[in-house]
Amino acid sequence: MSYDEKEWNLETETLTDFFTAMAFLQASFALEYTAECFYEIDDKALKFITESYSNKGVSFKQWTEGIEFYGNHEDEVILIMGNNQLFYSSNTEEHFLEMDKILSKLGTEF
Repeated sequence: MSYDEKEWNLETETLTDFFTAMAFLQASFALEYTAECFYEIDDKALKFITESYSNKGVSFKQWTEGIEFYGNHEDEVILIMGNNQLFYSSNTEEHFLEMDKILSKLGTEF
């Protein structure tokens, strides 16, 4: 990753991790049920998410100050950007509604 094309920083440890993280990123916007907006979250909300949902095991370290992926089901993705922006989606209505009931109350829409 580079912002100026002069200094380059490693985004992921392996190409497989990069492709997996990119798949989660793309899925978060392409799954059938998605949040209608990004939410701005605070440290308390971030802590709740990291303690309540499973880390997907891959992330982007540099881009947009880092992107982490969480979710307790295979068909859902919770995206945390820069430790203060939240977006989530699922391929099943049931799992989306479970997340939405909780996550939509954690932050401020923007």
